[in-house]
Amino acid sequence: MGVPREDIVPVGKLIPDFVKENRLEDKIDTVLEFVGMHQTFQDAQKTVRPAGKVLCIGTLDLKNELDMKNGIKLHLLGVINPQVETGKLEEFPTGLKNLCDGKIKDRYALLPHA
Repeated sequence: MGVPREDIVPVGKLIPDFVKENRLEDKIDTVLEFVGMHQTFQDAQKTVRPAGKVLCIGTLDLKNELDMKNGIKLHLLGVINPQVETGKLEEFPTGLKNLCDGKIKDRYALLPHA
């Protein structure tokens, strides 16, 4: 199919190990994840470069989780900057309406004393 033999992960080799051994940590920009099992989704997150993309195309598990340590690290490095709007706990009905109406850009956090 045109893929160089050295780019094919050998059967039985863990993908994160293959990436590390071949010094690919900062080179893999995008991972297309076709299987969608817990292990393959975790491997995708471990192998993509910082600020790279993981595109989950298939899913065999009902739930796949993001490794938030990666997200926190990228936030601390200034690579990603989440947009979080805050409101008081008693403003929940208004905040929920704004969220449903698309008036909140990204995230909305309710604080006990905003």
